[in-house]
Amino acid sequence: ETPFDLALRAQLEQEERARLQQGFDQLQAAFAAALNANDAAGAARAALELEAAIRNWSADTLRSDETDRANATLRSMIVRLGDAAVRGLVDPRAVAGPYMDIILTLRTVVRADKRYDLSDLIRDRLAAIGVEVRDTSTGAEWFLGD
Repeated sequence: ETPFDLALRAQLEQEERARLQQGFDQLQAAFAAALNANDAAGAARAALELEAAIRNWSADTLRSDETDRANATLRSMIVRLGDAAVRGLVDPRAVAGPYMDIILTLRTVVRADKRYDLSDLIRDRLAAIGVEVRDTSTGAEWFLGD
């Protein structure tokens, strides 16, 4: 091969690496955006697209560490998706909110009847499951513990 051929090949390989890195970065950003939007299907889709790209890249003759980095990112995506599945993608306050509204309304009724024993029992039972109730001048507020 001539020096020109070697230089041309080096330039093509550098351009290919840059293209692969750009695709890798786009899929990583799509995955993060999907998780931030609580879109599990979108996150899984980005991970699967990265897996397909890795498969295609591994068939390429280009020898670099892009494939190893892409595999590491794919593993990280799967771990993060698993973590999201365990903790859930929905804010627990949104799920518990309607129930807590009912419970706190009942607590307000028993407090108005001066049944502080029942009011305290409700508060204590909620505390036992990690829900803190605070009485304020504007009414009761609730907070989920960690």
